[in-house]
Amino acid sequence: MKYAIIRDPHKCLPYTGTTVEGIPANREEWDKHDHFFPTYDVVGEVVYVNGMSVLKVEDGIYVPMDGGLEELSEEEFWEKKNNWRELRGSTLHSIGHLNDYIEQKYNKTLPQPGILLSRANYYKGEFLKQKAQYPGQLYDSIQKYTPLLAADHELGKGSLLQDATIISRLIRKAIQDGDGDIKDNIIAAWVTGVFSEAYLRVLTGHQGIDFDSVFRESFIAFTKSLYE
Repeated sequence: MKYAIIRDPHKCLPYTGTTVEGIPANREEWDKHDHFFPTYDVVGEVVYVNGMSVLKVEDGIYVPMDGGLEELSEEEFWEKKNNWRELRGSTLHSIGHLNDYIEQKYNKTLPQPGILLSRANYYKGEFLKQKAQYPGQLYDSIQKYTPLLAADHELGKGSLLQDATIISRLIRKAIQDGDGDIKDNIIAAWVTGVFSEAYLRVLTGHQGIDFDSVFRESFIAFTKSLYE
């Protein structure tokens, strides 16, 4: 097998000590490449290290795999080469499979970082669709939640990660106060999107961050809170 596509990302081995051409083939190294994480349909060249299949996605990104690969022709490989950036942000990114996998495998254990990021990207897309469909409701919700953020004097004092933790608590309270199900990701996506918009209004010009970053970090922090 010379070229392959990832059909089961859960077969990747993100924490091995494997190196290829002196470059670690693990998650810590992938994080240096715009937070790459192996996902469905990513393609690459197959190299073998000590009997292990390793997918070379691009220079510097090597993914050890324990199966989960499907062979590609050279023509198919060149058509899809370096497709991981597009796939990572796509709302077509097999989120149903990811959720099924989480429910079956993790139960109450926190999912892997790549799965959390994939879910956040997917539900950001869901929020944007809701936003376009219900602009009036979005405006009313932002007006409702903005004072809560403005009253929290801890916001804006630290990093976005710290702020996302605060926002996630407010998201949870807002959903519960509205008699919503905190495990319903569509509801969580809407409330996270509203709080993200409100947060940017409250801190406009303060931190130079964008909506995508706020939504992703807040949704991930909220998801993590469900496993505490």
